[in-house]
Amino acid sequence: MVDIIQKLKRVEELNVKQLKSIMTNDEILNLAKSGIIPHYILMHPVTKEKNYYFIHNEVIDWYVNNNMERCNGNFNSQLMFIYQDKDLYNPDIGEVPSELIRINNVKKLPLETITTTSGVYFLYDGNKLVYIGQSIDIRGRIMTHVREERKNFDKVFFINCHVNQLIEIETALIKYFNPYYNQLTAKDKNGIPFFRSRAKPNEKEYSIINKILNADCVTVNQ
Repeated sequence: MVDIIQKLKRVEELNVKQLKSIMTNDEILNLAKSGIIPHYILMHPVTKEKNYYFIHNEVIDWYVNNNMERCNGNFNSQLMFIYQDKDLYNPDIGEVPSELIRINNVKKLPLETITTTSGVYFLYDGNKLVYIGQSIDIRGRIMTHVREERKNFDKVFFINCHVNQLIEIETALIKYFNPYYNQLTAKDKNGIPFFRSRAKPNEKEYSIINKILNADCVTVNQ
């Protein structure tokens, strides 16, 4: 235990330049407080104030195992990368699908000019919502979908979300909209995908849905 204490570093003392070029110290602390990133808590014996500490190698291992993907470098000349342009990402009038029309600040992600931050994204095949996902790097995740060629889609919409909210927002929206590909995550003993039983949103998830859809009350689709 003494050896561990000697290795502990405050977030500002962590020497992880690559990670800190992606996330701020406050974001790393929020991940620790949410129990997502490996950390240690030292509590003041009198005031009970919690102080968060980290071990350098554990933080690096967590990031590599959960948030880093190796790309073989297959280049698609139709895909370009540019910095985010508000005008570029704002859908035209009438372009937003009916399921997303009530979501404020929903943006369209042109497949030929992909770049974003963290958020929840919606894949469309024509006018049909086929998949909902989340990522701390939507650009990278969409590129993975393109390379894998497992999902048919021609349009992408997304909403920006804090990294700590990604999973709960994604889960609530999947239960509400029930997209086709989200139902095919289960496989039988022969490895053949099959449709999962649909789970309805719980009370907390309905609250999230109401807030995102800017509605007073919504009910699960039948």
